[in-house]
Amino acid sequence: MYCHIEELHDIPTNTLGEPKEILVDSYTWSNNGQTGKTYTYKMSDEKYERPINKAYRISLHEEKPYSLCVIHYYDLIDYDLEDCIGENKIDSIAKGINISRDEIWSIIKSELEPLQDRILNEYQQTEEYLARKHHQEILKEYRQAKEDFQKEYGIAASEYDRCYNVFGELMNSEYLNQLNQILEERINIKKTSKRYRKYAYQENFNNYFNSSSSSSISSEFNDDEREMLGRFYKILAKKYHPDSNPDIDTSAEILLINKLKKSWRV
Repeated sequence: MYCHIEELHDIPTNTLGEPKEILVDSYTWSNNGQTGKTYTYKMSDEKYERPINKAYRISLHEEKPYSLCVIHYYDLIDYDLEDCIGENKIDSIAKGINISRDEIWSIIKSELEPLQDRILNEYQQTEEYLARKHHQEILKEYRQAKEDFQKEYGIAASEYDRCYNVFGELMNSEYLNQLNQILEERINIKKTSKRYRKYAYQENFNNYFNSSSSSSISSEFNDDEREMLGRFYKILAKKYHPDSNPDIDTSAEILLINKLKKSWRV
């Protein structure tokens, strides 16, 4: 079996390619009495002309020919070979001639991939390709900026679009200042809370650990049991220590753990 490619000329095709520009767009919204503007983007209506009107008739030949499809020149730029030909067509032929679909794909690709590589190389010399590559880079940076914004402010990535446009230009400094103020307050509260939890832990430690030597509480535990209880205490103290729980107030747990330590006399 072999794959045959017939080049066809003057075949009508979609003559419009990549849009020439990415444009800033926006819409105004209202929610619970508040109004605002969100900045989006759209592709320009003006597109690059695609002047090449070639196509390729693809067929497989064994004892008889099997017609596969007609692929336009620009289809080999915009789509994968599997999308151009279709899996169902290959499966149908494979069943009819008792050859595996992988063997058929191997035969087809050995002929079509060099053609596709040549066409892609030609396309990469065009102004349309440079514009497409530029647009992809802009949108990649835009998506990354939204992801970074979400991580920094701890809010939905869509809020980025209230501050910046697709090119990263600041459009609403007032709203951004509000977010920065909220972020600063949140950081200060977190720092204060962490300092308080460490202070409370130290106070509890001093009150219930350092005084244990003077405690008159009796214990019925033997030495082996006290050693085991000492291990229990260390595990609990480590688990509920403020440094292990930066976002949770564990002072109550620490208080109870140190009471147990006192009563266990470990």
